[in-house]
Amino acid sequence: MKLLELKKKINQSTESELVSQLVDLRKSSLNLRLSLSAGSLEDLSSIRKNRKHVARLKTALSEKRTLSKKGL
Repeated sequence: MKLLELKKKINQSTESELVSQLVDLRKSSLNLRLSLSAGSLEDLSSIRKNRKHVARLKTALSEKRTLSKKGL
């Protein structure tokens, strides 16, 4: 998925959807780290991509929460 498509999807998602995606990504991150330590991970860049995706979701969540507190 391209970055622009991903950002559009994130912006169109509701807060509860973002939270569930964040939980899934964190589980995935744990599995990636375990695979790395076991030596079975072939794509090392997937850890970095996962971490950046988590950061994008956290940013979008925080933006949505601040906008909802301000009443916009």
